[in-house]
Amino acid sequence: MVTASEKQVEQFKASPPPILVWDNQQPWQTPRYEVRYFHRRKIEVWHGYVQTKNITGWVSNVRIALFVEKWQRDHGGAPPTNDDILHWMLRDRNEEFDLLSLAESIVKNGVRQPIVVTSAGVLLDGNRRYFAALMKLREAEKNGDKSVLTMVSQLPAYVLSPICSEEDFESVLVEENFVDDCRIEWPNYIKASKVFEAYQELREGDATKTVALTRLTEQFGIKRAHVDRFIKVMNFIQEFHEHHVSEDEETGRRPKEEYEIKWKEQKYFEYFDELSKTKVVKALDANPEFAAKVFDRLYDEEFENFTWIRKLPEIAADTRARDIFMTGTGSKAIKDAMQWVTITGAAKKAMDINDRITSFERFLESLNAHDISTLDPLAVKALEEIAENVARMAKAVSRKR
Repeated sequence: MVTASEKQVEQFKASPPPILVWDNQQPWQTPRYEVRYFHRRKIEVWHGYVQTKNITGWVSNVRIALFVEKWQRDHGGAPPTNDDILHWMLRDRNEEFDLLSLAESIVKNGVRQPIVVTSAGVLLDGNRRYFAALMKLREAEKNGDKSVLTMVSQLPAYVLSPICSEEDFESVLVEENFVDDCRIEWPNYIKASKVFEAYQELREGDATKTVALTRLTEQFGIKRAHVDRFIKVMNFIQEFHEHHVSEDEETGRRPKEEYEIKWKEQKYFEYFDELSKTKVVKALDANPEFAAKVFDRLYDEEFENFTWIRKLPEIAADTRARDIFMTGTGSKAIKDAMQWVTITGAAKKAMDINDRITSFERFLESLNAHDISTLDPLAVKALEEIAENVARMAKAVSRKR
């Protein structure tokens, strides 16, 4: 007995999905059946051209998840249209997408790498390519530019079989966004979020930590060290998130807007990466009040670059520097605290050198005639050379002064 799924497969092999066929289609746009591998998974596809107007921008795309969440909150749960997403991607805040240069390249050279869509035309991969083409399509429609319309009205595409599973879709995403290529990959925050989400599911399914980490290295095709790093950072980001969604009557801290917190988490991923380093974690764990202030300053964008995070253990260990950090205002407080530990560190180093010299002097003075007479000739010669070198360097320094 032939199942419904088997009938769908046979139909898919026999004729291309309707989205790949339209009236007056050119011979070079004729679709063809292929079998492709996405992250070691065999997937049946048709390779051809899809009209840009028939593609649905993937609103579950992790690159735009925060925007979609905010849009639905502000519009009664309704999802954004393709044009709504395009408008947001073109805002200054989203230089990550860099649609303008890509759009110009598409007008000149076309889309070289096919996008990937479901049989219903929902975009799975090719977010930037699709929206760059849509931007030019809208401009060309407005200006009546037929030459541009020709370049962006249809896009090369792989259309997946209608019986593809969630696992198949996931394989496409991993192959196109984790595997190294010349494309602009997902930002580390997005990758880390995907890995962390998968990790939590495995752990909730009773997988041990070791088993979960092993499976994730296979699932995403990345090294164990990267998986460990992503999970550590995301755990830290969760702490940051919980800190800012909660209220603290004692300090007067009010809950922040969920969308803004998530935006900061994505924007400052590299800062959280530094925060998750062992020395920094120890410093924050030892002083929850200091850790809370770090989270507040990070949210308020007072760390001018992620290297400032590396100074936190020294600031936390120095009473005066910690005081400056806790009570000062804005970025200046962090700068002043860093400057203090730099100065005191240099002074401590100089004191250490002086202490060692004093100790060596006392050692020499403690030697009596008998001790010196028992010294090996090589040791005596070494002492003479040391004394001569120190005298020479001291004389050189005194001249400079």
